[in-house]
Amino acid sequence: MTEWLELFKRLCATSGVSGFEDEVAAIVRSHMSKLTDTVGKDQMGNVFGAKKGSAKNGPTIMVTAHMDEVGLIVKHVEETGFLRVQRLGGVPENLLQGQRLTVCGRKGQLTGLVGQKPAHIMSEADRKTVPNIGDLYVDIGAGSRREAEELGVEVGTPITYEREFRHVGNDFVTSKAIDNRAGVTVMLQAAERLSKMNLESTIHYVGTVQEEIGLRGARVATARVMPDVALVLDGLHAGGTPDVTERELPMRLGRGPAVTIAGSSQAHGFIANRKLLQRIAETAKAEGISIQYNVGVASGVSDAGAVHLAGKGVATSDILVVRRYSHSPIEMVSLRDIENAIRLVTTVVPQLDRRFVDSLEQ
Repeated sequence: MTEWLELFKRLCATSGVSGFEDEVAAIVRSHMSKLTDTVGKDQMGNVFGAKKGSAKNGPTIMVTAHMDEVGLIVKHVEETGFLRVQRLGGVPENLLQGQRLTVCGRKGQLTGLVGQKPAHIMSEADRKTVPNIGDLYVDIGAGSRREAEELGVEVGTPITYEREFRHVGNDFVTSKAIDNRAGVTVMLQAAERLSKMNLESTIHYVGTVQEEIGLRGARVATARVMPDVALVLDGLHAGGTPDVTERELPMRLGRGPAVTIAGSSQAHGFIANRKLLQRIAETAKAEGISIQYNVGVASGVSDAGAVHLAGKGVATSDILVVRRYSHSPIEMVSLRDIENAIRLVTTVVPQLDRRFVDSLEQ
């Protein structure tokens, strides 16, 4: 694990809310440049790295992970210098009050605080009420709108959670943005291991943008690559805590990566290609990798929902790193699960050859 742990920590620490993924994209592009034959970027900000296969008629495989994280964006700067904000992605209000945030201003990063009324003068109703997102404010220590603007903060400035990467117990770590920097880590580390192999297929590694606000980058990226097969690397909520029943969330940290059989969302869900899913399951068993199966976990949406519908249709499966406390500043993940996801991708991709692709239409 040591070969990818520092990369994972760096990715988690980097700010990149939906539509503002540039710093994360720069890290991804830098790593891809060492591992692939070509590297590029499109107008949306998706990053592409292609490793050409050895076979003249080899198929095209896409391995993809979204680079963005949930966060906020400044919608108004008060005359007094306080910021009013809107969500970028699924940030719950009940996790915001009293939080430190990173405000990504034009002149550099600033610390912001989500303020609240002093506890001493709160009414009983105040103590039990979660403010709407429109009622929250962010304090950056500015005394006026002009001072905020001089600090480089204006309408449209992105904001992320501020949380350090920490080890918890023997195998778990916690950080902001584990969704989906864990998936990006799996993609880049798998690309490194696969770069040492002679593969028949051409592999396109894609870091996508704007997944958290509607799978937008994946739609554009898949239309550009038009792969025969796609593996989508993302995360999935885990249970195993006192406030979540096994019926609600059967996934557990430390029990291996998850794969979706059928998602619950009609708008963005997908049903995995059965032959591809079977190949993943057989490979996991052969490699001694435990996997978990996702059927209809609430809001279990990933870029797979967009990828599999591109063009004439793309044989798609996901490989998911399960996590606790989704979309919070303290997401938690098992390092062993990440390593097993890397192993699974690295052993499945070489099998996605012409013979396998041809079998998909038989």
